[in-house]
Amino acid sequence: GFFLITVIVYAAVWFVMNHTTLGHGVYAIGNSEESARRAGLSPLHIKLFIYPLMGVLAALMAIISFSNLKFVDPTSIMGTELTVIAAVVIGGTRITGGYGTLL
Repeated sequence: GFFLITVIVYAAVWFVMNHTTLGHGVYAIGNSEESARRAGLSPLHIKLFIYPLMGVLAALMAIISFSNLKFVDPTSIMGTELTVIAAVVIGGTRITGGYGTLL
């Protein structure tokens, strides 16, 4: 059940990012917000759509991840912030922006 939901969400996001103006706008803003603005896109409108959408998707995936747990200790991952940031940077995420893919 949950795996199927995850695959469907991934496929929908992949389609939007690769086959719609919104997806191309997200990539354009990631490369250069000023260039995207000069190309006729509205970075503000795209951001106002994308940020809440990502919040909803993150909440959905959190619900899926924690739905099988009986108890979650809210202090179980305290102090791991720097480890997570280091993992993201070591994983190749550009801090200065750039281009992106879904995988």
